[in-house]
Amino acid sequence: MVAAIFTVITMIGVAAPVVVTLAMGDRSQHILGSWQEWLAHHNAAVMIAIFAILAAKMLGSGIATLSA
Repeated sequence: MVAAIFTVITMIGVAAPVVVTLAMGDRSQHILGSWQEWLAHHNAAVMIAIFAILAAKMLGSGIATLSA
């Protein structure tokens, strides 16, 4: 179940720009450009959030293994 959730979350990151490009055509350049600027500006916070989620998952798995 957890693998399915991670797969869906990962696919959103790839599918969103593709869907916006296909749906909006040339108008998508402004939206995608603003997304790129936001991600570049908030790169550190995004990476901290990703690593915190992965750390929590690994910690939970470790505790579950030790308590079994």
